[in-house]
Formats: sequence, C-alpha cells, structure tokens
Amino acid sequence: MARVYSDVGDLDSPESMASKAIAIMRDLEDRNHLPLHLNLLADLEARKRNFERADELYSEATDVISALLFNVTRRQLKSSLIATLSDAYVSHFSPAQKP
Repeated sequence: MARVYSDVGDLDSPESMASKAIAIMRDLEDRNHLPLHLNLLADLEARKRNFERADELYSEATDVISALLFNVTRRQLKSSLIATLSDAYVSHFSPAQKP
C-alpha cells in the first residue's frame, strides 16, 4: 500500500506505513524483508528532499543486504538476492535524481 500511495504522490501516508512495516520486520527479526522496507522509506525521504535521512536508511538497507550476502554460500541464491535487493544500492547513489 505504501508504494501505491507513493506512486500517486501522497508521501505522508506511505511514510507511516513503511515505518510500521520496518518496526514489524525488526520485531520479527526478518532481515530478508527489512531492506525492502528500508529502501521504500529511503525513497520517500529522498522524494521529500530529506537527503540525510534517506542516506541513513539506504546505508542501513545496504548493510543488512551485505550481511545477508555474506551468509549465503550458494552462487545462485546470492545472485537471486542481489537481483531482488539491488534497488537499494542503485537508489543510494542517486537520491538527488528522485522525482
């Protein structure tokens, strides 16, 4: 839902939803999905021109992804993880270009 609201230009509703999702992922210790939610919130912050906060969130997302990649030994799983979560890396280096 947060992504849908964001896509139609409502940046406040998805921020609340993304923050709640991050809290839930942390409570569940779900490191597999946490980067997706961190990246979404970082994207929202970048769109609101809160670049410092966006950078913090992108950094946290990429740190979690790096830890996940470190613990994956099979090349195919590592490639799949990279393909799924690569947006966090790409977005982290281009927040100023967000609409």
